[in-house]
Amino acid sequence: MHYESFYSNRALVRTMISERELGWFEGFLDGEGNFGIYHRSRGRAGFYVQVRISNTDIAAIQRAQRILGGTVLLKQKSQVRNRALYVLNVPYESLHEWLPKMQLTVKEKHRLLVLEALSHPSVSR
Repeated sequence: MHYESFYSNRALVRTMISERELGWFEGFLDGEGNFGIYHRSRGRAGFYVQVRISNTDIAAIQRAQRILGGTVLLKQKSQVRNRALYVLNVPYESLHEWLPKMQLTVKEKHRLLVLEALSHPSVSR
């Protein structure tokens, strides 16, 4: 996979988000997001979590980014459909602040596993 950095807003961690924005983000994350818990490589001990949202609609990705911050990456265009895929990496700080306040439908088990992982001492940024 080849990614290019598209736009970064990693420093932003909002302390206030409206119910409407949070509800929209929950639905977008539930439908388009993925959750991962990964073992660190290259001799580093511990684990890290990653929450990403992928979509071909840059406006939707940018709206999600305005809500929780993060870095947007542009994946190379597909040879078949020739459409760009944008990937938002949700920042670690936003996960700590907002993931406990969310309630998902389809991916609720994933959210709970990531929350549990975030509280474990071997998980870092």
